[in-house]
Formats: sequence, structure tokens, C-alpha cells
Amino acid sequence: MIPHKFMIDEPTKAREGQQAALDALSALDYTSTRGVSLSGPTGRGKSYLAGVWSWKMYGNTLKYRVDFADWRELCEYARCRYLDGDDGDEARKAIKVAQQAHVLVLDDFGAGRVTDVIVDLADSLLDYRIQHDYLTVVTTNMGAEEMLAKFGDRVVSRLAGLCDDVAVGGKDWRLV
Repeated sequence: MIPHKFMIDEPTKAREGQQAALDALSALDYTSTRGVSLSGPTGRGKSYLAGVWSWKMYGNTLKYRVDFADWRELCEYARCRYLDGDDGDEARKAIKVAQQAHVLVLDDFGAGRVTDVIVDLADSLLDYRIQHDYLTVVTTNMGAEEMLAKFGDRVVSRLAGLCDDVAVGGKDWRLV
């Protein structure tokens, strides 16, 4: 589901450091199979740009399912399913929605503690989306080295296969 705060119809204007990200998102449509990974420090507007873009994609057609998934929530579902002995119904549904969305915004990828269960979740989710040619947009605060250290080369390779990396710079808009 797309969060309400992103459901705006006015054109998005790039702030300092956001133009490359806005251009990359604007170039995507439903026929795109290669997405974008927006990376950069906290507070640069990555989630906002991806969220508003996802709302515009959703509003353009009802033929395709568009989902905005918070990475930390998916991780929590995975932890409950695998570590707490949960029967997994809710977790399976949430992960399946993220896997099968025609267009997925995976927000804040890499946030939180990364365990083997979380690495498996990332590997499985990204691999499924590659196999089905689904459009994926990722936001992350991690650089390539940190992502490699946390997730390993398998996940990093899959993400690189799905998305072009676009750096988002500028100042922290939450502190302005």
C-alpha cells in the first residue's frame, strides 16, 4: 500500500541534490524492467521521491499492482515467521505482495539488524523480482561497501541486476 503522505498530484520539483533521482524515476514506466536504487544519506528525500512517483504510477493505471513496502516491516514479518515460531500466514502474505507487485518501491533497504534470515529474505525477494521482470525501485542509506559487508555479494549482485544506482545528495531536509 502506498502511504497517504505520498498521495499528491502536483508535479514533484527537485530540491538540491535530487535532480538525477527525479530524472531517473521519470524515465520509468510499466514497460521498464530495470529500476532505480536511490542511495544517499538520511533525510535527502529518497523515500519522498519514490513514494510520490509510486502514487503517480498507481494513478496512471489500475492494470498493474503498485506496492510501497517498508523494508523494516518485511524484516519484522520474516523474524516473526522464522524465529518466533509464528505460523507465518501474515508474514507470507506481506512478503508475497512485495514479491508479486508489478511495481515495488522497497523503502529503506538495509535498515536495521541484518541476520541470516534477513539476508535470505533479501536474496529471495530480489531473485523473484528478477525472474519475473518486475520493476523495482529501492531507497537506501547504505553505500556499496556497507551493503556488501551486510548482505554479501549475492544480494548486492541481484540488486545491481535489478536497479541502476542513483546518488541523492543535498542537505537533510528534515533539519532545515
